[in-house]
Amino acid sequence: MIRTFAELDLDPILLEAIEEMGFSRPTEIQAQAIPQALDARDILASAPTGTGKTASFAIPAIQYLLDFPRKKRALHVF
Repeated sequence: MIRTFAELDLDPILLEAIEEMGFSRPTEIQAQAIPQALDARDILASAPTGTGKTASFAIPAIQYLLDFPRKKRALHVF
């Protein structure tokens, strides 16, 4: 079981943001779902309100954006 967000091998910028928000340990749903999402697996989970389900989705999504930033498209003027 994951005990800290640092164990998730997240980008240091993301880890710093999580810490600044006051979170030190993932909730049970986060500890179970985030590693699966980071491995690009589908997840179907249920947990009570307030247990961190949204962060279970958002953290891997933000990590993906950090890993694969949007490429700038060339501007074509005709």
